[in-house]
Amino acid sequence: MSAAEFTFWLCVAVLAYTYVGYPLLLLLLSIGRKARLQPDEAWAPLVSVIIPVHNEQENLPEKIRSTLSLEWPDEKLEVIVASDASDDESDSIVARWPDRRVRLVRLHMRGGKALALNAAMAEAKGDVLVFTDASITTSADALRLLVSALGADNVGCASTRDVTAGGGGEGLYTRYDMFVRTLESRCAGAVGMSGSFYAVRRSAWRPFPAHVATDLYSGLCAVAAGYRCIFEPRALAFVRVVPRLDEEFRRKVRTLQTGMAAVWSRRGLLLPWRTGEAALRPYMFALQLWSHKVLRWATPFFMVALLASTLATLPHHPWALGLQLGFYALALLGWVWKAAPARLAAFFCAAQIAAAAAWLRFALGHRIQAWQPSRR
Repeated sequence: MSAAEFTFWLCVAVLAYTYVGYPLLLLLLSIGRKARLQPDEAWAPLVSVIIPVHNEQENLPEKIRSTLSLEWPDEKLEVIVASDASDDESDSIVARWPDRRVRLVRLHMRGGKALALNAAMAEAKGDVLVFTDASITTSADALRLLVSALGADNVGCASTRDVTAGGGGEGLYTRYDMFVRTLESRCAGAVGMSGSFYAVRRSAWRPFPAHVATDLYSGLCAVAAGYRCIFEPRALAFVRVVPRLDEEFRRKVRTLQTGMAAVWSRRGLLLPWRTGEAALRPYMFALQLWSHKVLRWATPFFMVALLASTLATLPHHPWALGLQLGFYALALLGWVWKAAPARLAAFFCAAQIAAAAAWLRFALGHRIQAWQPSRR
């Protein structure tokens, strides 16, 4: 077998496993399994909901109102708005809010989302910490469901299920990803949390480095401390699609790059035989982390190698060349045609370009600190 032939079949195998084989493996392993939670129904901890903002005056009033109306006892809830040096009316909105459960923590110089959250944590009193974005709305029972999941002794993080408004390629991909997280939750635990709305047991929380994806980092820290991360599909977070493609691309690059930094900071979880990590089911979680994150992030390189090896082995595998060219043509068509297959192909290819850009920035040592929330 030539090197080109070997590369061809290796790329086919890796890509097929990453997007089809891995979910099927989880499905087989999770047959007959549920999350196996044994929550303490009498557990009613104080909950601190932390909302990081930078110039969110349009979303903030409704976000505070909806948060205060979530199903949870009034005396057991506090809301902390962590302002990353906002220079619009965001701080004034919080300062004038009539409910004393709502407080403002402000960074006077831009420090980024992670540092704003750390500052809020210094003021938070809750035994359960909930992180959510200002643009996100949730089902009324989302908080109650997540706190109930944390009532089980071995659960350190619990996350909502994202529902993407506007559909399109992002909506289809989100449903696929939520399905995978549901299966992971039944095995060794979900890989990462949904940044839209997730809850952390205080004993599982660790301060955020400035350059990491805070949702993914929270889950990895909880796993490293010996807890499980649970995906609660009944708790819903409603996410609006970013309308501008250039802004969505920048958001995707930022998300992927900070995700890579989060995994690198907890890279011991990728090596289950390494001492010092207290993860439950470490070998299974390592498999999930490699499959869900690392292999997905490596997809653009395998796609390029697959196309190159296909061309190098012609006239063998003409079907593979036809499938690839057809898929890329469908992706180009997806920018103007709103049919679901075309939009999904366009979204998938754009995500791979963003992943390649994120790898380049990460490899060159670029670090993201200050952040600009996506306008949804």
